[in-house]
Amino acid sequence: MKTRNLVLLAFAALAFCGYAVVATAQQPDCALSRRAYDGYLGDGKVGGFTAPRYVHQTIHVGLAVSVTELAHLVLHTRPVASAVIGAVAIGIVPHARDAFVRPIYGVTTRDALADAMLASIPLVAAVGWSARGWQSKVLAATTIIGGYLAAACWASP
Repeated sequence: MKTRNLVLLAFAALAFCGYAVVATAQQPDCALSRRAYDGYLGDGKVGGFTAPRYVHQTIHVGLAVSVTELAHLVLHTRPVASAVIGAVAIGIVPHARDAFVRPIYGVTTRDALADAMLASIPLVAAVGWSARGWQSKVLAATTIIGGYLAAACWASP
């Protein structure tokens, strides 16, 4: 992959997070050490726990990495294709479920965009690592750090 494509990916990530700020017109919650409950297996008080928000965000990225690696091992796909599977499964599917299957809960735009950004971290890493040259790796790392800093305050819980 060429550095030009990585630059476009980095600008897309920043535009994505910028859209979250404009589309929601809400104040960000940047208290990342605030303890909050997040259910991983279902709705309500089943399958989750209370922890600082940054722990939940780290687990969210870890789940995306796990699904990416599982798809890579089971389906024998290339790293970028596996990372797309992980990003969609962890970042998009839960919010699509809330929008279409359980519309009574509704979808918070800022949370959906932030979760998609956090779940796409393995994708950005795979694209950056598959490119040649140190510039692409630095650009991928910068995109991951900037994307997290832009999305962290918008993600719930």
